[in-house]
Amino acid sequence: MTPPDVSGSARVRALVDSAQELKPEAPRPLMRELPPADPFPVDALGEVLAPAARAVNDRVQAPLAICGQSVLAAANLATQAHVNVVLPIGSGQSKPVSSYFMTVALSGERKSECDRQAGWPIRKREKEIRDTYDAELPAYTNAKAAWDKARDAAVRRGKGNRAAIKNALDALGLPPVPPLEPLLTCPEPTYEGMVKHRL
Repeated sequence: MTPPDVSGSARVRALVDSAQELKPEAPRPLMRELPPADPFPVDALGEVLAPAARAVNDRVQAPLAICGQSVLAAANLATQAHVNVVLPIGSGQSKPVSSYFMTVALSGERKSECDRQAGWPIRKREKEIRDTYDAELPAYTNAKAAWDKARDAAVRRGKGNRAAIKNALDALGLPPVPPLEPLLTCPEPTYEGMVKHRL
């Protein structure tokens, strides 16, 4: 049996004893401080949207970037049903101009009020559509109930004869089309909010 290497362990002990004491480093922040943002290029919004963004800014006293974002989102919603974009060279595909907008700011920076100011024409149009929907809904409900009963009667008259049932259903035609939902914007865009809206 060989004896342990005393000189090696003595050397390690000497190194440990002579080592400089380390001071623990102070905690580092999880996120670094961001540099100041560039000014929002409001003039790039053009002759119509730039004055609208400035008007919202004057009224709400929110940062101009939030006002510009709200105006741009409202304009995008207003145009997306009327125009598409043709992709550049090569593909020539037509795509919708729909965009997604998300404003990230501290609580109290007036995000919702900017959206309300920029989107009041959208809410006005939604009210018009809702009034039409409310007027058309009773007629649709009655027509759908009558169609459902006529469909059930057509199936019963067929007495299990598949061809006779199909001919009767073909003669009945398609069900009535419901009026359009009066919704251009979604007040609660989470999955749960959209599901609850449909109920």
